Amino acid sequence: MTTQAIQPKQAVLFIDSGVADYQTLIEGIKAGTKIVILNANQDGILQIAEILSQHSNVDSVQILSHGNQGQVYLGNATLSQNTLGTYQSALQTWGHALSETADILFYGCHVAKGAVQ
Repeated sequence: MTTQAIQPKQAVLFIDSGVADYQTLIEGIKAGTKIVILNANQDGILQIAEILSQHSNVDSVQILSHGNQGQVYLGNATLSQNTLGTYQSALQTWGHALSETADILFYGCHVAKGAVQ
C-alpha cells in the first residue's frame, strides 16, 4: 500500500481596498489563507492575474469587493459581461493557477441582484 502526503488546501483571498473596514474582516479569515489587498488605483483584474501567475493548484480564490448588478469592481476596473473579452487573457491566467476542483467565490453587494439588462 502506498501513502500520499496530504497537501494543504491553497486559498487566496483578494480584497478590494475600497471595502470599508476590510482590516476587521481580515481578522476572521482562516489561517493559511493568503490575503492580497488590491490597490484601488490600479486594474484589480490584472492585479489578480499577476498574483495568480505565481501560483498553481489553488483550490479557492475568494474576491471581496464592491459591485452592482452583474458587475464586480476590482481596483479601478469593472468585470462584467461587457468587459469579459477585454480581460480574456487575464482570466485565462486565473484559470491556469487553479486546481481541477477549484472555486472562485465573489463577495460583493448587489453583484447577483436581478437579471443583467
